[in-house]
Amino acid sequence: MRPTKEEVMAFLKPEPVLDEERIGMETLAPGDYEIYSERLNMILAECKEVFIRVGNSNWIVSGDSIVGIHTAQGDLVGACLGTFIHSVTAQNPIKWIMRNFKDNPRVGVREGDIFYASESTYGGIHNCDQLALMPIFHEGELIAWASAGTHIAETGAILPGGMVGHAKSRYEEGMSLTPIKIAENYQLKDDLVEMMVNFISRAPRQQNLDLKARVTAADRLRVRIQQLADQKGNGFVRGLLRRILIVAEEGARNRISKWNDGVYRSVCFVGAVGGKPGLWRIFCTATKKGDHILFDYTGTSPENDSAWNCMPWVMVCYAALHMYSHGFHDLPVCAGTLVPTDYLIPDKTVISANWDAAISHAPNVGEYNNVLLPKLFACMMFSNEKDRLQIAATINGVPGGGGGGGGMMVGGGGGWTRNTMGQGGRVDMDGMDSALFRSAVHASGSDAEEAEVDQPTLHLWQKHRKDSPGHGEYRGGASGYTGNIVYGLPYLKGGSARGYVRGRMVAGQGLFGGYPSVDTPGVATNRSNLMELLGKGEKNLPMSSEEVLTGNVIQEYPEDPDGPQGLPAETT
Repeated sequence: MRPTKEEVMAFLKPEPVLDEERIGMETLAPGDYEIYSERLNMILAECKEVFIRVGNSNWIVSGDSIVGIHTAQGDLVGACLGTFIHSVTAQNPIKWIMRNFKDNPRVGVREGDIFYASESTYGGIHNCDQLALMPIFHEGELIAWASAGTHIAETGAILPGGMVGHAKSRYEEGMSLTPIKIAENYQLKDDLVEMMVNFISRAPRQQNLDLKARVTAADRLRVRIQQLADQKGNGFVRGLLRRILIVAEEGARNRISKWNDGVYRSVCFVGAVGGKPGLWRIFCTATKKGDHILFDYTGTSPENDSAWNCMPWVMVCYAALHMYSHGFHDLPVCAGTLVPTDYLIPDKTVISANWDAAISHAPNVGEYNNVLLPKLFACMMFSNEKDRLQIAATINGVPGGGGGGGGMMVGGGGGWTRNTMGQGGRVDMDGMDSALFRSAVHASGSDAEEAEVDQPTLHLWQKHRKDSPGHGEYRGGASGYTGNIVYGLPYLKGGSARGYVRGRMVAGQGLFGGYPSVDTPGVATNRSNLMELLGKGEKNLPMSSEEVLTGNVIQEYPEDPDGPQGLPAETT
């Protein structure tokens, strides 16, 4: 029953208006739309706050998450989020469930059910992203759906860290869940929760707590929507949700119609294929006519044998990220807003890979839309150079992971650097330092202390790197730059950090003559004496990557003969 790519791409468009929704819209009095659409926004903000307070990982604490309200058919109507990308993917598994499980007597969709999914071929981005999906019933009628999702930095793949750059197929990337029912009658199924914890055995506590945080956020939304239905009736809720979709589409079409008609092209090149040198490209031609835009990715490189592939809807996710951040910044985050855009994505390319391809680095592929689209939209939206803006500079995070006894692990580090990229240089001033995470523009940078409580790490430094932004008359913003000690583990394995080679090419493009950001190196020293130096109160500790390489303070101890074969000894 795996959906075809065409079926999933069709999920992105709103479902036809139902008679119940049409009747419900007729009950909306003047002012009801404005008042109650804002009430929905306030409810969603409350649910996201609940999500943050209950969650465990730095992804949730930093706000790299989404809580969404959907129509009974699955269309996203509104969301409170840190990341726009899941505003595209959250509705896909719901629509698949409605088509395949709703009338299936062995599964069904009933009050008190909760579904869970992380499978890219069913409409997700990659298997690190887990979504809780909850049908909302009132007086026995399905009136809406709630969703809550975020990334997890561990999947049980062949290496810790979730995103394995040199994986050659999906079979090396760990747990990937098709939509499954994990709760009935408002009770979680302990057997399925235990199954997931077993898959994520490097980070069992994080999997367990973050799953319950997703479920808690979705359930809080369920409670609030049922209270609204108690006050106004099921028809009112259905009509309100449909009206939001219609108004959003009208607003998007009106906005696009004011931009310049034309055909616009942009291309970006990448100088590595996973962990090996190589060259591939993404090519995009945008045709804007009237109130519609077609994005044609013909000319993009073929699928490769690394994890740097994605499904076609991932490119829609990152197109939505750019549009919601810029041209559609004041429009509702919902399925209706994206109706005036269509996508032609050739099959068997790096952005429309085969179903069993490795895709754990799909976000990194989709993020190249942040290189392509600023140029396309700058030409489309403006007739001269004024007010053009590159969304963000390049970021170098610190992914990776390791494992130890007693369930202690470290996976997916770099929460602060991830959410503190520099903004691109602006037309009249420098870019902002530590402005955003390109995939989660509303997320905050977590504190070093939070990471040290959550994981066995200590921070040597957490700052901006000198001369790292792109240069020009106005420079780009500086990104976060950190040095960590990982300690107390019998072994440490690199995750995506050791499976990723950027190559000599830097993909960023300046909109008006500026240079891309500097491709700064990542440095690792295994079996070091840093913990010993800290214990002695050593003052001359390294404060940059260069000092790690050239300083005479750090020593590397010989490999522990009693430790795991070929792996570092306890302190790193």
